[in-house]
Amino acid sequence: MKRVCHFIRRYLHFSATFVGNQVSSHHNYSPVVFYRKHLPHPAFPCPNPMPIPSGKRLEKIKSALLYNGLRQITKKQEMYILNNLEQWDNTILHFHYGTDAGMYHNILKKAQQPKLVSFYGWDYSMFPNKFFGLGKKYLQSRVFFHCDKIIAMTKQMKEALVDLGCPEEKIIVHYYGLDTRNFIINRSSDTNSKIRLLTTSTLEPKKGHLFLLKAIKDCLDRGFSNFSLHILDTGRCRKQVINEIQKLNITSKIVFHPQYVYGSAEHHEMLKSADIFIQPSITDKQGNKEGVPGTMVEAMAAGLPVIATRHAGIPEIIENEKNGLLVDENNVEDLAKKILLLANNSELRQQLGTQAQKHATKNLDIRIKQAELEKIYDNLLI
Repeated sequence: MKRVCHFIRRYLHFSATFVGNQVSSHHNYSPVVFYRKHLPHPAFPCPNPMPIPSGKRLEKIKSALLYNGLRQITKKQEMYILNNLEQWDNTILHFHYGTDAGMYHNILKKAQQPKLVSFYGWDYSMFPNKFFGLGKKYLQSRVFFHCDKIIAMTKQMKEALVDLGCPEEKIIVHYYGLDTRNFIINRSSDTNSKIRLLTTSTLEPKKGHLFLLKAIKDCLDRGFSNFSLHILDTGRCRKQVINEIQKLNITSKIVFHPQYVYGSAEHHEMLKSADIFIQPSITDKQGNKEGVPGTMVEAMAAGLPVIATRHAGIPEIIENEKNGLLVDENNVEDLAKKILLLANNSELRQQLGTQAQKHATKNLDIRIKQAELEKIYDNLLI
């Protein structure tokens, strides 16, 4: 059987479900996963793990210093990987995140197998500007030049990568998909006595929670109070979010939920009990952007009407007033108006939710997208 070796720095961060979906959904390829650090993920156990050994004593210290300080691997670790790869025929090397591919740059340079790199979000938006622009040169010299193909999630991402210096002919636009069957929910025709708004992104600046909270305050100022907003209680700007809630005096409207396990009963219940899903993504102060938020696609598959921003690849998934509603980034007034529009129109909620679900199951399902991905692999093996 043909083999695909997935390379990543950490397998698997709880928010990197998009990588877990790809690794666990192969049809005609046997997956192997090379990683530097193991983070057990209950929804995505690692198939055929190939942890990169740290070595003993001085080698272990050297490995730790290189990894923690420069996000690099040692020469011995490179040889460990290359020696394993030499034994395998009909093998594709798939590197996840442009930044992680840079960590494995000598594998990109020296391995004889076809190589492709997937970009996802911060690696194409924020990272190139880091270190006074050296991030861009890092991607150009360590990644773009040495790989055979680059996978961009959207047309917008492709354009950004070309602007960064990636040869256009190397870029393939491919969205990874998720198993929409896991999120199909038979929604009750009964409406909640109180409208439940939901966003399931972690509390990170680019997820736009502060923008959303201002819109919630605007809704209250307009006289609409029969609602609650449900958000996760985890993320690096948690304190800032809590302070903003208190500052706006909207504490009574916010319900916090603990971080859930992907695809769990708790995850499903949050989606099932919601009336409206909001994806208020923005470009943060560091230039960090999304690709396509997986949480939004989960909500679409669950039949929820979605309000999202015209941000990164989102408009390539959400068609305004057809399968969702779009607002400009940081447009508090328009977001509040769209929330009120859906909150007061159950028929429109059902219509948009139905169309969102149809679009997700027809165009964004992992079974369809994985077949497309393996076709990309096949073409590289020819």
